[in-house]
Amino acid sequence: MTINEVVDRHHQNEFNNHGNLFSKHNTTNMTFRDRHEAAFLLEEQLVEFKNCDGIVVALPRGGVPVGFVIAGSLHLPLQVVPAKKIGHPQNKEYAIGAVTLAGYKVLASIDQVSKSYINEEAERISKLLEKQNSMYNEGRYLKSFEDKIVIVVDDGLATGYTAEAALKYIKSKKPKQLILAVPAASKNALNKLKPLVDKLFCLKQNDDFQAVGQFYQKFDQVEDYEVIDYLNRSEILQF
Repeated sequence: MTINEVVDRHHQNEFNNHGNLFSKHNTTNMTFRDRHEAAFLLEEQLVEFKNCDGIVVALPRGGVPVGFVIAGSLHLPLQVVPAKKIGHPQNKEYAIGAVTLAGYKVLASIDQVSKSYINEEAERISKLLEKQNSMYNEGRYLKSFEDKIVIVVDDGLATGYTAEAALKYIKSKKPKQLILAVPAASKNALNKLKPLVDKLFCLKQNDDFQAVGQFYQKFDQVEDYEVIDYLNRSEILQF
């Protein structure tokens, strides 16, 4: 069974009237129908990595549907690296940093935010990520990133703090190449992350970036059980 068949079977009603997911699009002014369409379009830019000695790493939860399609199309294993933003104390949706596995932190320079708040939030988030990592990866064989081509994917980048934390964590594992691929991102985030990677792929860049969801017609929250389902089905596709 191909990746197209798996995605189509999972979302048959949504895809019936959509047409060819591999058709060319004008990426200057567009919204993606959903994360799967964005992933198929992004995968067209990544064909050089098909069947390489690599791993696709998705940032949960929104990046996992994207990673599932890309990993299947490139015939690569799919793994996740849990990471989560640190929200501003007065607006939790506004990221001032991020935490990933092993408590790896990336922080903005915010003078008004106390160190005690940041440390408490980082500790709280680290515990959540440990539980999340156990839930997603329990019983799975996880390949080492060392000497591998690691393709990190997400559904989009606003501030880029979460991706930055994940990239720095993965980079510490000494991959052969570190690639970042996203359907959409703010130019500020891309400029910040470009020095961390060997190659960067992005279909849609925008100065007026308000939220990742603005680039999608359908942008439902991805639940934990869906992440696990994508990982399970990706493992099946490897055989």
